[in-house]
Amino acid sequence: MKTFDGRIETIADHYGFEHQCKRAVEELAELIVALKHIEKLDENIVDYYLNLATELADAKIMIDQLIYLFNKDESLVEINGGPIEHEIDYKLDRQLFRINTGIEGAELP
Repeated sequence: MKTFDGRIETIADHYGFEHQCKRAVEELAELIVALKHIEKLDENIVDYYLNLATELADAKIMIDQLIYLFNKDESLVEINGGPIEHEIDYKLDRQLFRINTGIEGAELP
């Protein structure tokens, strides 16, 4: 299992999986709004990028907490067939396969 910054683990352990799932929804929604503002390309673009950096940081912190808590829960790992990192590796390898073969939507052999 990936080792996370101890601060991530402390915060995640304090609040727990269910609470942090709800919080992650809020943070990811704020990230979506920040990403949509980037499309505007108006006079506020510097502010939009500064806000995007903030929202990316918030979202990553929440996602790291969820991954840590997911991997810590043996029942969730069992349901998933392994820790989240296995799924991440598969998806990265699949996308690189698609890029290298030029076949959109292709699955790994």
